[in-house]
Amino acid sequence: MDMSDVILNRRMTRDFSRRKIPSEIVMSVCRLALRAPTAGNCHGVELLTIADDDLLATFWKATSDEQWLEKNTDSGVRRAPTVIVPLYCSESYTQRYAMDDKAGSALYKKPAADWNVPFWLTDTSFATMTLLLAAQDHGLGALFFQLHRPERVLLDAFGIPQEYKTIGAIALGYPDEKKNVSPGTTKGLSAPSHPRIHIDHW
Repeated sequence: MDMSDVILNRRMTRDFSRRKIPSEIVMSVCRLALRAPTAGNCHGVELLTIADDDLLATFWKATSDEQWLEKNTDSGVRRAPTVIVPLYCSESYTQRYAMDDKAGSALYKKPAADWNVPFWLTDTSFATMTLLLAAQDHGLGALFFQLHRPERVLLDAFGIPQEYKTIGAIALGYPDEKKNVSPGTTKGLSAPSHPRIHIDHW
């Protein structure tokens, strides 16, 4: 698929079919996501993929309140056959920027609290966006969503070390074609102006 088509046709999918995704496709999407830019080449972003039905139940229980679970036993989102959790470790960045080859950087040996821009969040966002685009390129639907319980509940449930955190999760699967109507390619790629693009001044 042409890159412009991937970007223009990408949408958040909220209704999935239960059709399982071949493991090689999930792996391909994840590998592409981890090709996103990484500050200092420190590779501080990792991905947790969940596809086992029992573990998916554990995921939803750890991330959702009971009232939502009771009302959404067969919601379009919960039918997603795979969930991916992007993870980051800020220590990977502070340790990387404490190395001698980073002595010329303004971040050299700075503790995480003193970083004006937390690159671990930037990199995790880059990887998440790349994953959403890779999903589109593979004919999949995807939805990035926030966790509705403290993240540590989820991370502890899956044995993730204390130094790791997340920005949310991504539901991945084939769209339910009955409920997901393709909007077609968005027009306006070559439009002369855009309300959220500022050239030279605000």
